[in-house]
Amino acid sequence: MSPVSRGRKSKKKPKGATPRTKSVYGEVLRDFVPLVSETDPLQVELHTSDLVGSWWLPGVSDEPERSVGLDLIRYAAGKATPAALALLRALAVLGATEAQREQARAGAERLAARGLAEPVWAGALEDVTFTEAWHLADVYEEEATLLLVFAHAGRPHGLIVDLDLPNGPVSLLYLTDNPDAALDSMRDEAEESDGIQVLERIPAPRARRFVESGLALAEVLPPPDRDGDFAATRALALARCRILPPPEPAPEPREYTEAERTALVDEFFAAGEIGDGETARSCARLIVRYGCDEDLGRPLRMSPDKAMVMLHDWLAEELPLDAPELPAMREALPAWTRWAARRSDLPEAAVEELVEEIGELVQDYPEDLIEARNFPLDSYLDGDESGETIERRRFAVPFEAVTLAGDDVDPADPADRRRAVIAEHPEFGDEPDERARLFLTVKEVLVNQLWTDDPPEAWDAAQRLLDTGKDRDEVLHELALVLAGHLAGKDHDLDAYKTELRQLG
Repeated sequence: MSPVSRGRKSKKKPKGATPRTKSVYGEVLRDFVPLVSETDPLQVELHTSDLVGSWWLPGVSDEPERSVGLDLIRYAAGKATPAALALLRALAVLGATEAQREQARAGAERLAARGLAEPVWAGALEDVTFTEAWHLADVYEEEATLLLVFAHAGRPHGLIVDLDLPNGPVSLLYLTDNPDAALDSMRDEAEESDGIQVLERIPAPRARRFVESGLALAEVLPPPDRDGDFAATRALALARCRILPPPEPAPEPREYTEAERTALVDEFFAAGEIGDGETARSCARLIVRYGCDEDLGRPLRMSPDKAMVMLHDWLAEELPLDAPELPAMREALPAWTRWAARRSDLPEAAVEELVEEIGELVQDYPEDLIEARNFPLDSYLDGDESGETIERRRFAVPFEAVTLAGDDVDPADPADRRRAVIAEHPEFGDEPDERARLFLTVKEVLVNQLWTDDPPEAWDAAQRLLDTGKDRDEVLHELALVLAGHLAGKDHDLDAYKTELRQLG
């Protein structure tokens, strides 16, 4: 699937922080000069979407996206040039917010009323029709790929969207100028998968729900892909969604009563996949409880990712490390997986693949979990023997981050803490762009504050947020939003920062 060329690139565009100088906005307008006579409206959209994407900084603050666009629109509205009118016409369709689109539309109308020549594509920019949407997903409900096909002034193109399921964020986003080839590739993948991948045509309201909800989740996560197409294509994807019918509501998770949960456990043991016994039944009850309460009411769904999170995150919190259920999971979880997959009518190839992968996950369980939890404490203590210090520093730099960064990483070393922060975000690649570097910088400052407990209000706020049920990533995101707002100013007001931290949670 070949992505569409994004056309002419701006020589200099605002990224991350809000640009305030007229010279930057002048550069943007100069980049629009050749686009006034561009004959392909899709290239204009791609260029504009790339521009809007350069303001987008997920996981830190929405201030650049809100303010930069409005500042640029006001600047362009005051310039009586064809390039200014072209920029405003494009932002009236692709602006990041309704306020931006409305102001761009109003500014364009004022310039047009002064007799400025319209760009050749002005009448065609909104001439977009939706054709069809296809959904390719694995039967484990782990991942899905969407293909939304549109025609722009008669020219077909497709929006490719990869999703983490269920109800997960968009993980990859780009355009293809050959949607027929993309669909053929999806068909081939489904046909060659022995039933593990299922391709189906879906209605436009469902496609819109998938894309908009996935993009909304990506607002609070780092840019998911490594090649930059996500940020560059996001505004165009949202504009395409706006021409579709309203999204259908997301299905409500099924609620299981205690009697229904017990009945599932009884049915499992009646199938004879595993010998009955107190510990085995306790394992089955835990698996059912996790599926009902943590996996959107889906105790029969099994996948490698679900098993990994259940074993290494959820069970590690629910049970002590010497609980008999942990080693018993080596037999119980593959047995439950085989029974649940067949009861869910998964194809036999999917059943065998799933059982094999989950069997590998539990092969060294719980020894690998115990090893992780018993990671040497010296680097986390620095002579301070308090349990609170260990808890705080392991939150700031968890064992998993140290492992990702390398065996020789010492979290007590600030340089190694930075390595651990970077290792947690492989999606940025070896050469992160300016948005990614800003995100990593904010997170590094926050991690150092938590490590040193300076200011202590940061850890106090983190504990309050954890008590509300938020996970580590969600807590760090909320703390980073506060920190980024203060780092963006010329003068860092520590008292104001502490006050805002005290208000969290």
